[in-house]
Amino acid sequence: MKERFMDKSWWQNTTGAIVGTVVGIILTFGTTAYIDHRNKEEIARKTLVLTLHNIDSSIKNGREMVDLVALTDSVCQRAFSLMPDKLSEMPKDSLDMVMTRFMSPHFYISDKSTNEIFSHSFQVWESIDDVKTIGRIGNCYSELDECSKLFNGLQKKRIDLLYKCYEKRPPEDYPTTADAVKALLSMPDVRLYLTYQHSVLGLMKQLVEVSAALNDYNKKQLDISQEELDEVGNLLDQEPK
Repeated sequence: MKERFMDKSWWQNTTGAIVGTVVGIILTFGTTAYIDHRNKEEIARKTLVLTLHNIDSSIKNGREMVDLVALTDSVCQRAFSLMPDKLSEMPKDSLDMVMTRFMSPHFYISDKSTNEIFSHSFQVWESIDDVKTIGRIGNCYSELDECSKLFNGLQKKRIDLLYKCYEKRPPEDYPTTADAVKALLSMPDVRLYLTYQHSVLGLMKQLVEVSAALNDYNKKQLDISQEELDEVGNLLDQEPK
């Protein structure tokens, strides 16, 4: 009876080659998956940092808008308190400011690109342990957007009121700035506007400060320092060479 022939060295070499190949495949795919996971985490982190930095910038813009409305409200309310016979007691530069605020409004254009990136990035959402953080970030954007809408609405309304004033008589045709301001503030729609502007100012302040508090809380929850956010801001402010 013939014995079966088996080359043990061949079997050992073959088995070793197969095992080596399998291990190599596992290591390759495992390393690739690990690197891919780390890259996704890094991208998610950078997106979050950019998002919170963008909210910080919007809060800064919101506070500037509040300051502009507060200055306008203050000078207009002061002029209105001197109506109709004491406007001449008001300094000319303040009277000029009343007219300037109506003639040269400021408009704010918000950058919504970062909000769009965050809103559609499920990869970023998956990296956030507390889903309430997503809601707070969304609230920040919503409230700051509402603040800018209120601000721009005030500007547009002032332009409309100035056009109505121009229809009767252009401001430059009045003997003095005080006379022009008196004519403007005597319009019933302007008086209503000043009341509306004063109430909107309080709402704008509330929207901005609530957003600031929410964003500060998000920074703590996500363990993102102000230094990290400032570093991103410095990189964004650098001009391309």
